Amino acid sequence: MYKVTDPSDDPVNPKQGTLRHGATMITGKVWITFERNMDIKLEKPLLISSYTAIDGRGVDVGIEGFGCFLVYKVD
Repeated sequence: MYKVTDPSDDPVNPKQGTLRHGATMITGKVWITFERNMDIKLEKPLLISSYTAIDGRGVDVGIEGFGCFLVYKVD
């Protein structure tokens, strides 16, 4: 389990609590949830690998900006 607490996005140095950190820095299975409603502006594509679940139930999360989700190295 990983909880997104920070809507910022830094593709070069992802901070703990951001969506990018949860999706790219944590190895193995990860279930990503959100602490509260937020809008996340992706600066670059976000790589999503196998066994990564992004669960926005119960909150309003907007993903916008120049980035996108890119499914990468999946089984």
